This record gives sequence, structure tokens and C-alpha cells, in this order.
Amino acid sequence: MRDVMIGLVAGAAAIVLMSVLRPAGAFAPTSAAPTEPAVREVTSDRAAVAEALGADDRSRATRAVDEAVRKKLAAPIPAVAHVNAPLDKVLDSWASAAGVNLHVQWRALEAAGINKDAPITINLRGVAAEQVLRRVLEDVGGGNIKLEYRVDEGVVDVSTAEEMAHYRVTRIYDVRDLLVASLAQDRKLHGTGAEQTDQDVAVALVTMIEQSIGPTWDGPQTIGYFAGRLIVNKPQAEQDRILQLLTALRNAK
Repeated sequence: MRDVMIGLVAGAAAIVLMSVLRPAGAFAPTSAAPTEPAVREVTSDRAAVAEALGADDRSRATRAVDEAVRKKLAAPIPAVAHVNAPLDKVLDSWASAAGVNLHVQWRALEAAGINKDAPITINLRGVAAEQVLRRVLEDVGGGNIKLEYRVDEGVVDVSTAEEMAHYRVTRIYDVRDLLVASLAQDRKLHGTGAEQTDQDVAVALVTMIEQSIGPTWDGPQTIGYFAGRLIVNKPQAEQDRILQLLTALRNAK
């Protein structure tokens, strides 16, 4: 697909966006110098955009199923108590308590040195199912092996972060409300002399995303912009963090 690269917005645009849409102290950039985000203007290929939007429409049913699972993951589990229990039994018990379907890529875990009988000790009450799962995965990884999960067509899939990086998904985020808010604030601060465009603010938003979320893998990363929407192709773990960031920005307005 023939794209035209968008350059990074001037520092003033990024500062305005961050000051308007971000609460103080939140989403601090990483200490490493940010690389130029892969922001692409896709208006030069209208057919590709139409195809992407069409694919998004076709995936609405799947997203509805996944959203139902995410709601279950956000719900608290009354109690989780295990002492040196095998990992596979702990995960099975967790899936039953959360009311979700679970698939563990055991081959990937075993290749990373994690077996089904790895002992797990955990004692939590009234904690969201998602947090319980994260604690179990962090514990079994021991700080050396990062494990991730994703929600795929109604199933919670667990594997190593390295394996999960191969599963990219495309999501389209409507950010028109964020663009309008930033442009309105820019006009309020600078009057008729304000020179920002929606594209300027979009690029500043993508810069913030890349600095705040950061890549979790080494493959190509694509964020496209078209008509007030971000078209993002990244692993689901990153997609979830982007959604959380955009939600936080909206709540901070």
C-alpha cells in the first residue's frame, strides 16, 4: 500500500495536546529518546482505507464477543487460594471462577522453561479476574520470562510475550472528540492565530501513544490516520494499552 509519511508535529503542537488532554503527572514519556513513530497518512489510497473500514465492520460481531469476555475479566472473583498448586490446575480453577474459556499455549511455555506442574501459591479476595491472572503469570515467570494473555474470539489465550508478539490485530479508534477538544483549546489560548490542524494534533497524539505505551516487540508498527480515526496494527497487548490511554484522556477532559 502506497502511503505518505507524516512528519512529527512541531513541539508546540505536542505540548498543547499533552497539556489539554493529559492530567498532570500521567503518562510520562519513557527516559529513552523516542524514535519517530510510524504515522502514516493513508488518504492517498482510498481503496485501502475503505477495505480497512469494511474489515472493521465485519469484525463487529467478534469484538462484541470479546468485549463480553473483557467484562468478565473486569469482574472480581470472591476468593482465590492455592498453596504450591500446579500451574495448570490453578489456571483451570481461575477460568472456572471467571466464567471464561481458556487456552494455554503449553508448547510455548515449556519451550521457555515453564511446565504445567510449576508450583503456584496465591491468596486473594475480591480482586478482578484479570488481576488474578496477571499475578499468576508474573509469579510463574519469575521476572525472567514475560507471559501475556489476549482475548481472541471469546477465548482467553495465554502464552509467552514473544509468542504473542506474532499475533497482530487491526483496530480503528475514533479520536475526533480528542482532536476537537485540543483544537478548541488551541484557539482559546492563541485566538485566531492558532495554526494547528487536526492532522497536527493527530500526530502529537500518536507521539504521546508511542512514548507512553512503547513497543513491546521488534516487528513493524503501524499507526495510520484518516478522517479523525487512528488505524492501528499492533499486538493485542499494545492495543489494550492504547485503548486504556485514550479512555484516560477522555476522562481527563
